[in-house]
Amino acid sequence: MPATSAASYIWQRNFGGNPLASASGTTMNMFDAAEPVLTQYTWMNQFATGGGIFWIGPQPQSGLFLGTTAPALKLQVGLVPHAIWPMASSSVGTLDSPNCRPSNGAYVVHDAAYAADGSLSSLAADFTAGCSLGYAAYVSGAIRYRSAVAAALDRSFAVAGADRTLNEGESLRLDGSLSWNPASRLRSIEWTQLSGPSFDLSNCRLGICDTYTPLVAKGGAQAKFRLTAVSESGKSATADLIISVRSWQDTQSRADIWGSGHVSSGSDLRMSESDGVFDVPVKGGTEAIFADQTAERIRWVFNPNGNAAYDSMELVLSNTAGLALTPGSYAGNLRAGFEPGAGPAASASYAGHMCNSSEWEALVAEMDRDPTQLTTVNRGAVTLHIGCTEGGGELQGSYLRLWLRYTPMSPPVVRVTAPTTATAGQAVMIQDAGSTTANGGEWLRTCKQIYGQASASIEFLANGACKVTPSASTPNNSKVVVAYEVLDGKGQSGVALAELLVTGGPAAAAQLGGKPAFQAATQPARRTAR
Repeated sequence: MPATSAASYIWQRNFGGNPLASASGTTMNMFDAAEPVLTQYTWMNQFATGGGIFWIGPQPQSGLFLGTTAPALKLQVGLVPHAIWPMASSSVGTLDSPNCRPSNGAYVVHDAAYAADGSLSSLAADFTAGCSLGYAAYVSGAIRYRSAVAAALDRSFAVAGADRTLNEGESLRLDGSLSWNPASRLRSIEWTQLSGPSFDLSNCRLGICDTYTPLVAKGGAQAKFRLTAVSESGKSATADLIISVRSWQDTQSRADIWGSGHVSSGSDLRMSESDGVFDVPVKGGTEAIFADQTAERIRWVFNPNGNAAYDSMELVLSNTAGLALTPGSYAGNLRAGFEPGAGPAASASYAGHMCNSSEWEALVAEMDRDPTQLTTVNRGAVTLHIGCTEGGGELQGSYLRLWLRYTPMSPPVVRVTAPTTATAGQAVMIQDAGSTTANGGEWLRTCKQIYGQASASIEFLANGACKVTPSASTPNNSKVVVAYEVLDGKGQSGVALAELLVTGGPAAAAQLGGKPAFQAATQPARRTAR
């Protein structure tokens, strides 16, 4: 392709994996020799070629598709660090190339010009993506539409991702693997910490670091990281990332599900407002003939990453007909219908799993709604414990928690004792050391591994001790970290960390920062009176 004359074409290189990996390919696939055919939407550009359809565009202002009278959104020069298809609430742009459907992507716009009528007259952009389809694990490339920008710039781009907020005592992945150079393979992608509470960055490879958030004081803390990418041609680039760590004492919006029952199905979902959308729908589908939201009833939905249905989490809770749903404890065995009934009722679902017959308990710590518009929830906090008589679930199986701008009041103070070392394949005990709750006793306790090679097992004993057995294959002198969490009578959390240096295992090998499917244990404690 001419490097300096105006041209229109799209090319992509299929690496088949991380661009640093030795198996990375170098094959360049040209989509078409003819000029791509451009179709424009109010927020997205579709380029059709002989090789398929390529999409690129900014984030829509609201909704997935805007009306015909909405102003056209324009691409801006610069890096878009999180662009995927379909659009998600956390993405800042849209991107897709044939046989990709990126689970994560980025693009940089070098040149974008628009005519007086708002149509795109020229575009030069480079892109990179980790694909979710099986045809290509990783691709990078460029689009040139009537642009004189060179076909393949020898320039590195560091992609650190979007700033985000997590609670203390949670797993964290720093992923810089989307970094790329259009003309040269990358030689190194490295993370360093610049400021804030100390994070363990020892488990890093190929631009990915798996670590965990430390404990912080009320008010939280911020940590700043820098990603540096260097190509084989010697071109380097940097990008900074801010991770905000929130104390369990701080105001927050979040959605959680955990347990082994039918609804949770062993899932462990920990999401904050930066990970999805909270929704109190007015109506939905076959429910159109019902009031849906009433003073006695609330249907509350959380859609992770903007997904419409499959991975959404839903909680429905209603008081007896004629009695408003207010803060307090509720229990029963009625499934919540579309309208309040003869007694308190509840229903829950996640990823398509729900109960037709259930026994449940609920804690409503706060429910502040606009009485004239019940879908407007100013603040709310609901924790639900539900057991199903179907699917093999048990009463203590599934727990769901939904908070919206909730400020915990005197959450648990968790204290544990544990050895500082452990032997691969041999159990150790994490003991409660005087944890306290100020809000009606305990709801439950959880024990979850948040760092290191997955343990062989984690379980609670009758005395409240968490028994952890590191895998026999845990590398010698590597670390395992377990978070011991207590929920009180308002569904509020407190957490303590146990850091174990594991010895006696095989010699440590170079590890890819992969997040294993960690073991976890849940122990119901004193729950609300029935």
